[in-house]
Amino acid sequence: MNEDRVGEDINPRPQKRQRRDSSSSPETTVAAAPSPVASNLRPLPPAILLLSLPSILLHPPTHRNHALSLCLSLLALRRCLSLPDLDRDIECRAWTALAEIGMIVIDGGYEATGEEWAAGVGVEVEKAVTKALLIAQKHQSLQWLRLISHSSQQPSLASPTYQPYTIYSAHLHLIGLHIHTSDHSNAVACAVRLHTTALAQGWTDEAILLAQVVHLRVLVHFGVWEDVDGILQQVEGALGMEFESQKNSNADDAETGSQVTVQTPVGLGAQKITVEGLGTVKTMLAIHTLLLGVVYHTYAGSAEKTNTRLKLLHELLDGGALNLEGDGHIQIYLAPNTPCLHFSPTPPVVFYALAFLATSAAKRDPVGRNPKRRVFAVEGLNVMKRWEREILVPIYSSRREVVIIEDSMRNIRADLECEMIGLSILRNELASAHQLILNLTSTLRPPTHNIFPSYASRVSLHCAHLAHARGDVDTARKWYRVARQCAARSTPDEPTTDVTNQAKPVDDADANRHDRWVAACAWIGEICLRIGVIRQRTTIESQEELPDGCADVEREREWDALRAEGEEAVKECDGLGGALRSVAGVVRACLSQEVLAAKHYLKKSLTQATQAQDNYLRGLVLALISAYYLHTSPEHASAMLQAAEQLGAGLGAAKRKQMSQSQSQSQSQGQSQESEGPASGVPSEKDRVGNGPLRIWVGERFLELYRRAGDEGKIRKQLETNRRLKKAVETEAKEG
Repeated sequence: MNEDRVGEDINPRPQKRQRRDSSSSPETTVAAAPSPVASNLRPLPPAILLLSLPSILLHPPTHRNHALSLCLSLLALRRCLSLPDLDRDIECRAWTALAEIGMIVIDGGYEATGEEWAAGVGVEVEKAVTKALLIAQKHQSLQWLRLISHSSQQPSLASPTYQPYTIYSAHLHLIGLHIHTSDHSNAVACAVRLHTTALAQGWTDEAILLAQVVHLRVLVHFGVWEDVDGILQQVEGALGMEFESQKNSNADDAETGSQVTVQTPVGLGAQKITVEGLGTVKTMLAIHTLLLGVVYHTYAGSAEKTNTRLKLLHELLDGGALNLEGDGHIQIYLAPNTPCLHFSPTPPVVFYALAFLATSAAKRDPVGRNPKRRVFAVEGLNVMKRWEREILVPIYSSRREVVIIEDSMRNIRADLECEMIGLSILRNELASAHQLILNLTSTLRPPTHNIFPSYASRVSLHCAHLAHARGDVDTARKWYRVARQCAARSTPDEPTTDVTNQAKPVDDADANRHDRWVAACAWIGEICLRIGVIRQRTTIESQEELPDGCADVEREREWDALRAEGEEAVKECDGLGGALRSVAGVVRACLSQEVLAAKHYLKKSLTQATQAQDNYLRGLVLALISAYYLHTSPEHASAMLQAAEQLGAGLGAAKRKQMSQSQSQSQSQGQSQESEGPASGVPSEKDRVGNGPLRIWVGERFLELYRRAGDEGKIRKQLETNRRLKKAVETEAKEG
């Protein structure tokens, strides 16, 4: 009866699996009906099955079975090629796949480390490439499988046999090779040739934009800053971004406002760049262009242009421009009816962390209760803790690429910690800075990491600045000289070891190019230290009333030697961006023997510091300029001294903690009765002195003005203020 019902059913259910044991009899066992789908399947030919196995077995390099998957893939392809009577297309595909898997093995360092299963892979890859080329050349239908050797030879761009993606890929690999070998001229020339080829061949807008971004990236990498601005404007214009500056109508106001205007590209219906409007490829190119623009304008010292790009960059990132759960792999269509270019830009997690680092470095203003420089540095470290263990890469990546990503994340973490150290020193938080230096040093050294040689110059410079802030002259001088020596021998932006743990040779020119900033900072810092020592000794000698001419000759010789060395130091700083250019102007003013020249240098440095929103340097320059107006224009000097005092005090402002709703209501009731009091919160800790030495110096100048005016009330108040400042500075020095 059951059998009749099953036979009558149009869609019969599959039979249940019957229990098979000793108690079952043949009569009670019901055989399963064969599946109609399974009956139509035919077994795959061995060649096709073996050729398909690598795509099934292969795991990304972050997987624990990555090496095993490579080994099995090689075995499958070797077994496929050993079969007799292979079709030409199957054989060509097998040789090509063997070459690809072999290059992943070589790039991962398995052959170099002596893995038994990877022995002789290099020779096998060369043989596979040769065999595949011979087969592809003899059969017209296999022309698309032809490989092009990524060597230093320029491919024939006029040859019709090369597909657009082949030409593009060859140029990208060639540019990467020139960057790796620090070949500046050839790298730039190859990037320009790629852009010219894209225009001449009539490729898509995305292909042309990618070539422009690659050109911009090469210029920034090699520091060809004089050519960056023009290319940057072209790329921003092609992406539909236009940045306009609106100056404040008040000429006396030092701050300027800025507004970003985004032109609508063709085909977009909104007046604002969005992820949906640009598409995946253009969004990726837009965020890379914005980040490069932030780096360039931070280097040039233009905070206004930097902030407009940072605002748009974070809007795109907050809008989901980066998929942090993906591997970043994208496809770019170069021309109609041609294969697309598979492209893997900076991994999303790395770029996200890099955006926080660039933002922290661009926010130069250390004044306030919660400086943005610290906010973005702390948030960047938190983001890295959440994502660095879940980095995804394409399945065809090698272990070396994973090592590069890990090195990038490790270096970004160290750079963020350096930003926090620098900010703590600027804000005179010496105990915190000392602890951060110890934490950074322990992170850079084994067993955590082994990259301390790459950061030795920067750590030494932080130690010099810390000792300088404490007033330890001898220790600061030693650390400055150590930083200069380390800067001439290290390469901070490249790992010192590869996947085989073998030491990499350091190119002297490349090391000097990258550590040139650290060496210049250490040099100019030592010059400033020596200027302060000589000035302090001169003041002491004048108070001791030594005989006339007793130390004048020796002091003049010392000044002459310092001026000669200082002139060389400031010339080195002039070509290293807006920040060091401003510092160089201050040093020139301190070494100048002419009042007008010194005032000119200081005013120029003040303008540059204001444009960069570097309020730490701005307060120092205002104090120095005021010294020239103490006798000629007391009102003007008093205004500048007051501004310097506010900036110095702002460096010690403590962060406010959030209040509960009941506390906020009680405070608002209290403020209705009293005219003074904080409105947004209460200090989480007591406000610190800030820039204590600057505030003490400013207080002494105020005292001179009050004594000259004969205001006894202000004199007594200023004397008490100066006494409290000196006591607070001594207390913080002991704590630090």
